[in-house]
Amino acid sequence: YFIDIFVNEINEDDCCGTDDHGICHQKLCAAPDYPTGTKADEQECMARAHTVFDRNKEWLEEELKQSKADGARWQIVAGHFSDGHALDEVKQMMISAGAHLYVGGHTHKQAWIPKGSSGSQGMDSILTGAGGGIEFEGQNDYYGFGAIDVSKDKLGIRMIGETGEVRSHGEVTHPSLVEVLVDSLV
Repeated sequence: YFIDIFVNEINEDDCCGTDDHGICHQKLCAAPDYPTGTKADEQECMARAHTVFDRNKEWLEEELKQSKADGARWQIVAGHFSDGHALDEVKQMMISAGAHLYVGGHTHKQAWIPKGSSGSQGMDSILTGAGGGIEFEGQNDYYGFGAIDVSKDKLGIRMIGETGEVRSHGEVTHPSLVEVLVDSLV
């Protein structure tokens, strides 16, 4: 068996905010901070971000289909964000394609979010935005990292704190195994 991992930058939600956090709108990046000495046009920046996002979605959709056709046992998508409109679209695409796990970051906390729990959007997910930064989000779960142990029938998930302790864990069972278990109960 084999696993396909797709690294997918879906930065549309961050690009176009009208507050100081929006990449295209940031007052923090005004000239002369830019190497050219001038700030790029905000509308042009937003249009470019939307175009890149649309192309990225097309690419991911095709690659997920091809991955299934090629016989990938597991499909994992990794991206920068752990929430937002753009991620909702990506997770819907993943669900339609039968993908298994989303790995995201951005926020400064870490979490294992099993499918069916609040905030999962129907997809097993790992939030690993806990590498650093000056902002803390969460309750003592802001620094650390995650591990995915891959076997034929399960993905083992471990969220590990900065001192090495396993803060939470879970697993994703391959759908084919779930079907066998259900059939054996009938």
